[in-house]
Amino acid sequence: MGIPGERCYYPAEELVWDASHDSSPRSLRTCLAALYGLSPDSLLLAKHQPDKHTWEEISNWSQQVSKKKKKKKAESLLGAPFHLKDGDTIGIKNLLIDNNRDFVTLEDEQGQQRLREQAEQRRKGGQDAGSDGVGPRKKTGPTKSRKPEKE
Repeated sequence: MGIPGERCYYPAEELVWDASHDSSPRSLRTCLAALYGLSPDSLLLAKHQPDKHTWEEISNWSQQVSKKKKKKKAESLLGAPFHLKDGDTIGIKNLLIDNNRDFVTLEDEQGQQRLREQAEQRRKGGQDAGSDGVGPRKKTGPTKSRKPEKE
């Protein structure tokens, strides 16, 4: 749960959410609202991506139904793009007392800066990084595996 007015969170709590019956964002939002005694509509949720130091907002799909389509298939948090699994961190913002919709913490910004610096070093060929002279160096440029051409 985000601390209002700050870029940090209260200590993490473990939640057991049974996604076997309903794995929709609305189901998770309802479960968390019950845990904290809040209205589901007052919560903003995001999944933490620790490898990227980012937060992916879990939108309420029912608000995104287009005018042409009256009914939309229920979205599952277990599949793309969230792939929610045991141990994932979900950030919660209570919009009634915190209107800041940004989930990023100071630690996330520092992690993003490190990732940018590592990417820049890879672009430069890595002359500064890891040049301890031990072992062979492998070029770590972006590679794309390709399928063989069909005739």
